[in-house]
Amino acid sequence: MDPELPERITARRAELDELEEQLAKQLTEVRAERDELAVAERVLERKGEQLADERASAAPTPGQVGGRAVILTGHRRDAADALYTGLAMHFIPANRLDAVADALADDVGIPVDTALECLGQQSPVGDRQLEKVRGELDWAFGVIGVAGIRERLHCLDSPWAVATRDTLDAVSPQSLRIAHALLTAGRQRTVRECLDADLRLAQSTIRPPGFLERVRAALVDKDRTPLWKYRY
Repeated sequence: MDPELPERITARRAELDELEEQLAKQLTEVRAERDELAVAERVLERKGEQLADERASAAPTPGQVGGRAVILTGHRRDAADALYTGLAMHFIPANRLDAVADALADDVGIPVDTALECLGQQSPVGDRQLEKVRGELDWAFGVIGVAGIRERLHCLDSPWAVATRDTLDAVSPQSLRIAHALLTAGRQRTVRECLDADLRLAQSTIRPPGFLERVRAALVDKDRTPLWKYRY
């Protein structure tokens, strides 16, 4: 029997014990790091959900895009477009307005909406122009921010897109941003809160240089070439 064998066994056992200790330590570190990664994943998941919610609340839904385009561009809507975008509920021609009073007087219990609906069905409107460009309109105005809207309009070359782009380029960038912010915030406000916000902004927006420059270009010098201080 080799007299050094017990010593070698003891030495090897000591090496294995040391290695086991190192591996146990590494395993503990691995488990701790995996726990940290799991926490980080849950945090990122919650942040992603919050960001998605914020984007969803800021971005207009398809039903709201048409109204946003109408308001930002000052589109001169007729009855058909007003009904199509939801800015009007009924259409009664001016020469038939007396019929509204007569209908309500003939049947005191009839709801106003019912009377208007009956009269409206007898007054057909023309073609809905916005419906014809709804695909482009939804894509261009369905993005967050005025800069994004202008960028998408520049990607389109249809007559509607060109005319809309020219309209936006001709008005005050600051006013567009203000109007856009009002529309976005208005989705979470009551009518009263919207009116209060409109009043406060009306009182403050007449002071900046942009308003004065618009007045100069339109009413004083009448050169129709305002020089805006703010850009997109």
